[in-house]
Amino acid sequence: AQAITPNRFVACAAYGDGGPWYIPVKEAYPQGGYAVGVAWCSPQIDPLMSNGIQTLLSKS
Repeated sequence: AQAITPNRFVACAAYGDGGPWYIPVKEAYPQGGYAVGVAWCSPQIDPLMSNGIQTLLSKS
């Protein structure tokens, strides 16, 4: 996210109650591990989230 808008401060709020918890990148799913094991989403969420973040951050 920071690379999309290097001249602005980007912060991420995480680990709030009632949230989606872990959202692994699609490359993490074949590797397995804790984050993938407890994720409530599929690998298809990665490009959706990435595109949404890029759209929001590219607006002035």
